[in-house]
Amino acid sequence: MSDPVPAQRIRGLCDQISDLMEASLPTAGVQRLSDAPGVATEPRLPLHHDTIDTRASLKQILTSWALLIVEERDIEYDSADNATAIAAWIYQQADWLAAHPAYDDFITEVETEVAELSRIVNRGVSSRKFCGWDNGRPVFADGNELRAGDAAGETLRNGRAALAVTVLDVDLPAKDCAEALKLHGHEVTAKQILKLQEVDERRRARGAIGPHEGLSPVCREGTRNTPIFRVSEVLARLTRQQAS
Repeated sequence: MSDPVPAQRIRGLCDQISDLMEASLPTAGVQRLSDAPGVATEPRLPLHHDTIDTRASLKQILTSWALLIVEERDIEYDSADNATAIAAWIYQQADWLAAHPAYDDFITEVETEVAELSRIVNRGVSSRKFCGWDNGRPVFADGNELRAGDAAGETLRNGRAALAVTVLDVDLPAKDCAEALKLHGHEVTAKQILKLQEVDERRRARGAIGPHEGLSPVCREGTRNTPIFRVSEVLARLTRQQAS
C-alpha cells in the first residue's frame, strides 16, 4: 500500500536534503603552482558563505522539528548531530508528523530552505566564483569584485578576469571543468571532455602520440574513481582541437 500523500511529501523532502547536503560539498581539492603535479595540498574548495548559511539554517530548522517530535512523542533522538542524520530520523517519523496540526508549517519551512540549497548547488562553478587563497582565507568573486571570505567589504576590482586566470590552476571533475571553461568562452560539456580523454588514451595506446601528450586526468578521486582534470590542460586540448 502506498504512503499517504502528506507522509510521502515529508519523506521526499528528507531524501532531497540528504542529496543536497552531499551535493553542496566541493568535489575536488585546490592545487597551487608550487604543488607537485596532481597533488592538492590546500584544503578542498571552500564553501561560499551563502552555502554555509543555508546549510546551517536548514540544520537549525530540522533540529527544531526533531525536538518537537521528541517532546510530543516522548521518544529519544538517537542519531548524529548533522542535517543529513536529522532528516533521516524525521523520515522515520513521517506518518506521525503528517497528522500533526503543524504539518503545513513543517512543509513550508523545510521546502523554502531546500529550494535555496538546490539553487546554490545548481548554479555551477562560474557562479560560486572561488578565486583562490589569500593568507589561508578563501577569496570569491562577487559580480565584478573579489571579496575575501571572512573580510566583508574588502574588494579587488576586475574579479571576473582574475577568476578566469586563477581557475586555470584548479583541478576539477569534468562537469566543473566545463563550467570553469565558460569563463574562457568555451561552451563544452562534461561528456565532451571525457570523450577527448578517451580519444587521447586510444591514440597513446597505439603510439600516435607520446605518453605525456594529449589529455589525461591528473588524478582520480572517490569510490567511483572520478577523473580530475587540470582546467588549463583541458583548455589547451580544446584550443588544439579547434585549431586543427
